[in-house]
Amino acid sequence: MIDQAMRRSAMRICAMIALFVAAISMVTFAAPAAARDNVFTVAKYPVEATGANAITAKREALAEGRRAAFRSLLKRLLPATQYARIDDVMAQADPARLVAGTRVVSEENSATQYIATLDFSFEPDGVRGLLQSNGISFVDQPAPATLLLPAFAAPDAPGVPASLSGGRGARLWRSVWAGLDLANALAPLELATDSGLTPDQLTALKSADPGVLAQVAGAARAAQYMIAEARPDPAAGVLYVTLAGQDAAGRFALDLRFEFDKEDPRYSLELAAVVAQGILEGRWKASLLGGGQAMSTVVGGPPTPLQLVAEFSTLAQWHRQQQVLATTPGVSELQIGGVSGRSASIALVYPGGGPALQSALTGRGLSLENINGFWIMR
Repeated sequence: MIDQAMRRSAMRICAMIALFVAAISMVTFAAPAAARDNVFTVAKYPVEATGANAITAKREALAEGRRAAFRSLLKRLLPATQYARIDDVMAQADPARLVAGTRVVSEENSATQYIATLDFSFEPDGVRGLLQSNGISFVDQPAPATLLLPAFAAPDAPGVPASLSGGRGARLWRSVWAGLDLANALAPLELATDSGLTPDQLTALKSADPGVLAQVAGAARAAQYMIAEARPDPAAGVLYVTLAGQDAAGRFALDLRFEFDKEDPRYSLELAAVVAQGILEGRWKASLLGGGQAMSTVVGGPPTPLQLVAEFSTLAQWHRQQQVLATTPGVSELQIGGVSGRSASIALVYPGGGPALQSALTGRGLSLENINGFWIMR
């Protein structure tokens, strides 16, 4: 039997991928061709269709899958400032002519239905030419790979779904990450194992402690090391995720909160992983501006530690604030402290301090005010 619930969950997640990628300035970055071409593959993409017979269903699934995968590729390559152009590109492009190859990861079919997971590789020069001919800026330079440890803290309460208990929850969280297209992303990830980390080391990693990071990364022979810890609270309907460590953009720590559906825990975990991956990609895109002229127009002055309080009225607003901060060029050593129902304390380092960050956030839809010596972000 085909697990329809899992298939639908995967389809929903693919529709969300890249919606959380932050905007960067309209510039195309160059990189060695071999590395750049990887980002033109959209892997592990689920397709499904029903037709009059098996052949028709498969043909429709492939056609719809190519088109949807091509849209995901455009969202991966284009800065968010150019997302409004995607429909125009889709209207004039024939994805079938731009596909360099299709690989079947898995497939199942019946007399009238076709379900599969496919890898779509698009022709790099063809896609670049299409975007350039339309005057659309894009980014195709991947970051150096980061080693990421998916850690899981099982809820200790009655009525917890069996899928979240003990090692099952850890395996589920890891499988969610493994199901994403990690290798071809703009911020590629490789999954790590805990390798016997102590509880104290895990705690230190969640705050991006530089000493422990260096120790763990050295033992793993990794230049960059991250932890993504999931802590579901089914009773409260909340999923807490800590994303911390050293990625290609620098050291940071970030606490995220999501609504948690105990009837469909996989979907909640998948959404959290997609958001986390989008944050890492957004951080890499923002860091590319550091060596270019665009950065000098955004930040300036010596790196300055800054404490601020974020105020928000909804969980969605808090997610947006975290996303903007994590992907603002120049922000480093970002750490989220105490989080209440309507506010959170934040520590970070920014060139030029509060006044400079105030100017940067104004252009990104947030406000930062100095009220009686306290920086308040809304």
